Amino acid sequence: DSKQLKSFLCSQSKVSGIGNAYADEILWHAKLSPFKLSINLNDTEIERLHCSVVDVLRWAIEQVGASKHPEKRDFLNIHGKKGRSCPRCGENIQLVSLARRDTYYCPKCQTGGKKLKDRRMSKFYR
Repeated sequence: DSKQLKSFLCSQSKVSGIGNAYADEILWHAKLSPFKLSINLNDTEIERLHCSVVDVLRWAIEQVGASKHPEKRDFLNIHGKKGRSCPRCGENIQLVSLARRDTYYCPKCQTGGKKLKDRRMSKFYR
């Protein structure tokens, strides 16, 4: 079953408990494009993705537990941070719509410098 990585991570039938925000964080941590197809991952990328799932969820649990207002999730690195600098490289964080979800990513860290096209309006231009 080949899906784009963001959709794959958010699919509760594949990986339970990962939502939109944490999928963005996991893919940023793993330096993988949200649009990359799961079937096209090589062994190194699979291992990096697996480690990122574990590391990001463990980190998020610690952050939420230590926060006085855990519902805010101000600790996230890129989700909800459009236009801000990437904490890793300084590039501006971008926002696109993917499978009816807002997707935040760093073009330099995750897509080789390529800015992805926002598809929210594309259905109106067909």
